[in-house]
Amino acid sequence: NALSKISRGNGTSNNYQLIGMKLESKKIKIINSVLECVYKRDKRDLSVGDIINISENIMDNFMAINNSSDEKSKRKLIITDSLEREA
Repeated sequence: NALSKISRGNGTSNNYQLIGMKLESKKIKIINSVLECVYKRDKRDLSVGDIINISENIMDNFMAINNSSDEKSKRKLIITDSLEREA
């Protein structure tokens, strides 16, 4: 079933939709990798609540990393722009 596939790191977009989660394929790959590791460690299928909690934590961290790299890019652009004006 969908829950078992997701728990073992083999979830598809349709599997995630069946448990109420709509995810992009890039995010599914990341979440599946983590869930596969958790399954190998715990040797049991996860509950829907566990899957949602893990997914939310991953996405929070993923967004924080993306936002920080965006901020670094913005700072680089500002520094480069001001250096070009001085030259």
